[in-house]
Amino acid sequence: MQLVDNINILRKHYPGIWQSLSKVEEELAKNETIDVTKAKSGKHTLLVRKAGGEIFIHSKYDPKKEAERFVSQYGEAEIDKYQHVFFYGLGFGYHVEEFAKRFSLKSFSIYEPNPVVFYKYLTTESLSKMPLEKLKNIYIEMDPAGVGSFADNFLSSVNGEVLFVVLPSYERIFAEAYQRFSDHFLQAVRNKRSSLHTNLGYQKRWVLNSLINFKEVVSTPNILHDIDRTKFNGKPALLVAAGPSLDEEIENIRYIKENNLAYIFSVGSAINTLIEHDTYPHAACSYDPSVKNQLVFEKIAAKKITSIPLIFGSSIGFEALRKYPGEKLHMVTSQDTVTPYLLGKEVKKVDDAPSIAVLTINMLLQLGFNPVILVGQNLAIRNDKFYAGGISYHEQRLEITDSNKDKYFKVEDVYGNKTYTTEGFVKARRQMEQYIQAYSNTKGANIINTSKGGAKIAGTSFIELKKVVKDQLNIKEVVDSDWFKLEKANSYDLQHVSKKLLQLEAQLNELVIVINNIYQILRKLHELVMKQKESFKLEKGFKKLDKAFKQMKNNDFYKVLLAPMNRVQYELLGKNISSVRFEKDLVKKAPVVINEFGKFLEVCMKDLQITNPILQDVKHFMKSNVPGEIHPPIDGEFKG
Repeated sequence: MQLVDNINILRKHYPGIWQSLSKVEEELAKNETIDVTKAKSGKHTLLVRKAGGEIFIHSKYDPKKEAERFVSQYGEAEIDKYQHVFFYGLGFGYHVEEFAKRFSLKSFSIYEPNPVVFYKYLTTESLSKMPLEKLKNIYIEMDPAGVGSFADNFLSSVNGEVLFVVLPSYERIFAEAYQRFSDHFLQAVRNKRSSLHTNLGYQKRWVLNSLINFKEVVSTPNILHDIDRTKFNGKPALLVAAGPSLDEEIENIRYIKENNLAYIFSVGSAINTLIEHDTYPHAACSYDPSVKNQLVFEKIAAKKITSIPLIFGSSIGFEALRKYPGEKLHMVTSQDTVTPYLLGKEVKKVDDAPSIAVLTINMLLQLGFNPVILVGQNLAIRNDKFYAGGISYHEQRLEITDSNKDKYFKVEDVYGNKTYTTEGFVKARRQMEQYIQAYSNTKGANIINTSKGGAKIAGTSFIELKKVVKDQLNIKEVVDSDWFKLEKANSYDLQHVSKKLLQLEAQLNELVIVINNIYQILRKLHELVMKQKESFKLEKGFKKLDKAFKQMKNNDFYKVLLAPMNRVQYELLGKNISSVRFEKDLVKKAPVVINEFGKFLEVCMKDLQITNPILQDVKHFMKSNVPGEIHPPIDGEFKG
């Protein structure tokens, strides 16, 4: 009977849980590794049979008092700092019930790593004893391989600080599962922080750069579309990064360049080390959206070097692009929402990545280079250095001491030893390995890593550059020095681009009307809240708001510009609104909705004011560069 009652609760509130358990119910019921027994106090407890003997999940004397002692370590002031409580390990839920009794929990989630334990709970205890109105979700680990995706999903669904409460017996009894969960969850937290930091720092720059740089995009060749690939297919390419081992390879690189044995592409700051040694690459590659990226090219600009083409990602910091004195080619990055829309056609993209080296590998493999030879790609600290010489704007030396070594990680290097690295380098290496694996499996790409003392990169073979030159490159000239020179800049349809600009401008004007309508709806909701009555009118207002917000999200100007510029704010909006989704008292629900939507509309309107003048500048540029009158006037003016 207890099981039937609990199943009904699960079907009503957490249908996915019972759907998963029902598929293996017979197997769970027959499992004899975990038994329900009674403690001396009369309360139920769980007995786990393992090779080393029998272990109790709860006290065999008094599970309730044990839970009281466990929860007593937490104080009211400490709990108040958190917006959500995450319980790892349910058992029979005594500690969860005690938490709910002592503290007014805002919301909580339960993660049970052992399906057998949860099934025993369903057959013995009652879910109705839980404060179900505060239980956000229950997670049962049906497949250990899904822990990583669960951690990502959970972190994206909660807002604010989370208190993690681990039932102590689980760390001993289910040690392997707990360690696996901890590792995945810690990595997910790091990824979330890194993603949040990146999005907060660059979400507006990605869009603004792409819009400002569009004039350069339509005036330059697309490296993935317009260049004759037969010049590259099956030919070797050096990808030269700014790792500390680059200093030891200058003479080898100079020999390769002088004898045209491979194409040489520098990434990021490596261009400055090469210039310092008067060894110019066949192209420099850059994509960093930050203002600081212009520092990378100060030396080129000061020396007025025009012989090195720049291959730039379309969302690169516009300041760097304006100052670059040489020829330019572009590649569309995945963070650029503007260019694909305005071109109105499918363009090949390179995925945004933690480093320009990862992005450039993607590009080189798409172009058909083989092998790709990594130089200075240390992705680790070597001889207390992060970077090669000749780079004045980077910290050159690092002393790892007992006080700071916890900031760094140890990884295997190309010689099989351990070397220190950073979280950013680890992330870049892992993404690089994913690309290498994908291309090696499908296209047989050969990636050679020559970076002395660098981190071991899966999917590459480590061979010193001197040996690569001797055994694989010292055969014949392969470089066409005019590879980037074209009769026509690119194959883009500029008249189509101009029409898309008109559409985008028209969508901007429509968006202003929609946003003003949403503001009116919010003001009306506020008036109704002040009256503390007329819930049916509030319900009607919520429906109007939902309809108007859908209009806003379907608007092209919002989708192309405002949404990607405010991805973090939109995520917060979703989380905060979801916290009152099931609030039945509309008078209590409305202030949260009004406040959260108001904040989101405010940032969108500010960005609309910023982007409109840039859009007009692009429009005027196109008008002066596309023959014929293709810019008929639009009814009405923008009145943001």
